[in-house]
Amino acid sequence: MDGFSVVVREIADLRQGNGPQQGYVIYSKGSDQLVVRIDGMVTTTMKDDRPNTIFEGKYEFVSGTGALAGNEGEGTYSGYFKSEDDYHVDWEGMRWGGKDKAAE
Repeated sequence: MDGFSVVVREIADLRQGNGPQQGYVIYSKGSDQLVVRIDGMVTTTMKDDRPNTIFEGKYEFVSGTGALAGNEGEGTYSGYFKSEDDYHVDWEGMRWGGKDKAAE
């Protein structure tokens, strides 16, 4: 989704760094927008006396507007925190439908 801005709205119910996570990831560029629902787990372990937090779960497309209207998709995601305010996420799954290939 090159050139799109990304907003993450999520909540995690953690006890000692572990627990469920759910929310939405919103991709947008102009009038094109894609809303993706996420549902997963957060796990924190200690590594070299520092917390090592990872997360993984499933995602599904909820809605799209503009060139992304009619897009459908689902799959899995996994990621990890690189620092207190920086993280990496990998997405794997399928996408179908839509008006054009704006998201590719």
